[in-house]
Amino acid sequence: MDFKDFSLFHTPIFIGLILLTVLTQCENVEKESSVGFEDTDAFFRTLPLCNREYQLIAYSGDLCLDVELFKTQYVAYASVASVRDSQKSRLLFLEEILNRMAIAQWAEANNLLSDENVQMNLEGHLRVQTAKKWVQDQVRSMVSHASNEEVRNAFRKKNTRLELAQIFSQNEADIINYERRLQNGEDFSSLAKESMLKVGEDSSRYYMGWIGWKDMGIGPENAAYSLEIGEISAPTPSLNGWHMFLLLNKEERFFADVSTFENERQSLSEAIFARRVEERSQTWVDSVRKQYPLELYSSALGELEQWLGAQNLQLSPYLIQEKAKLEIQNRAFEFNEETTLASIGPYSFTTKDFLIALPHIPNYLLSGSLRGAIEFALTDYLFSQKALQEGYFNDTTVQNLLRLAKINALNTHAFRVYTQTLLTSEDAPNAVMDAEWMINARMQLIQQLQPSLNALTVDTNALDNSLPYFF
Repeated sequence: MDFKDFSLFHTPIFIGLILLTVLTQCENVEKESSVGFEDTDAFFRTLPLCNREYQLIAYSGDLCLDVELFKTQYVAYASVASVRDSQKSRLLFLEEILNRMAIAQWAEANNLLSDENVQMNLEGHLRVQTAKKWVQDQVRSMVSHASNEEVRNAFRKKNTRLELAQIFSQNEADIINYERRLQNGEDFSSLAKESMLKVGEDSSRYYMGWIGWKDMGIGPENAAYSLEIGEISAPTPSLNGWHMFLLLNKEERFFADVSTFENERQSLSEAIFARRVEERSQTWVDSVRKQYPLELYSSALGELEQWLGAQNLQLSPYLIQEKAKLEIQNRAFEFNEETTLASIGPYSFTTKDFLIALPHIPNYLLSGSLRGAIEFALTDYLFSQKALQEGYFNDTTVQNLLRLAKINALNTHAFRVYTQTLLTSEDAPNAVMDAEWMINARMQLIQQLQPSLNALTVDTNALDNSLPYFF
């Protein structure tokens, strides 16, 4: 099992569980009423890369970048990249987005959206994003908004980072045993290394490094931030197991000017609420997962399990997806894409559905029995069907995320098509397809599109005001 699968860092909201609410509301729905591939194909053909109903940050002829798309992607980028937010960093990021949009526009003009691999890629994103939004909307009414004190605590945490180590266990009994051994005088680091080995990780992974606000679940975060240097926390549960933290060091920033906090009060309050919705979504789904058993069809699953077991799961899941499709087409299996792997309520889950979901399933669920992987994928499928029946095609949050998915899918396929063109040229026999060659090939494609990019107008005021600057 990969460390990320049980660590405190964010994991996908949908954890392969079966929801009673969906099933009871869908019992009378016929299979033909599910939203099918043809509908989503038409949706993505009409989904604009740039939405001119929003304020534009950059534009040139038919190429443009609207503020909502920029915000959606920049926030995701800045949350994981080591970047100091500034107009300069935003302009650099804007340039990369526009390059990708120009490539996507070129791909769409060359009808690459009709490629089956692109369509399956987008179908998978559609299911994940609509399912995620639908669950969150069901849960919002169950979640409280942050108090002033909680917002102040979040501000303090945002400006503090912790250096942590942890003892981890997947069950409460083991963590209690580790706590008892600590109380009897055993060394924390020795027990922490032992705990990593017990869950199949390298012993060095007990050291978590420097952790900031929102890097952990809410409960573990509260436990860690309550510690003084050298102090060890009590056993703390998370959605992934049990933890005991040792605070190794702490760095804090202090602000004498109260306006710094006041400027961030609203965004902090919204972030706290969003986190609560995310965590409540997981427990809400988990609380009803065993209400309805999943019916699996073992013959096809067994053959698929054996095939996946022979694959290198560290490769891009899209490459594995394409390889499986090719072997099915070449009749390497006794089943085809329409073979039913599982069913629940009014829905059947086919091999094609599994391949669509494959890039979104955690690797650890693809080893050995596929029951967990099927549950994971089928949950998103069920929720997405419910969402689409309720009109989530028109949800603006979903559409912004799916516009990004469309841009990324078209970029990937456009680059593949373009490199194939280069490889059929006169210089192809001498080409060495290393990282440098791939970078140069991409730059060649961008240079071909340069006329539309050269004439860009950038509204720096709109760029600055797209979202508050953060550091």
